[in-house]
Amino acid sequence: EMDISMKAGRFLAGDKGVRIEVSRIVRGFEVGFWYTYSDTSDFTGQNKDYHDKGVFVNIPLRMFKWRDTRQTGFYSLRPWTRDVGQLPGRPVDLYR
Repeated sequence: EMDISMKAGRFLAGDKGVRIEVSRIVRGFEVGFWYTYSDTSDFTGQNKDYHDKGVFVNIPLRMFKWRDTRQTGFYSLRPWTRDVGQLPGRPVDLYR
């Protein structure tokens, strides 16, 4: 049971590209990684020719409560915090 998603378009910094995200549920936790390939040839400094990548874990909070809840805690790690390949925040995904 792997979940693979792909998002294509223009990201927050104006770079156009594709973000691929792969995740899997392991013992109730969702773990996964992402890789973003975008055109950063116009950027300067450290953002030039950089492709965003990282790993994440999504922890269901029902493990720590006495009643069932759909709330989760999300934590991610990436090598650098840069502008390349960043998605705008959305309160709710349509297909999650």
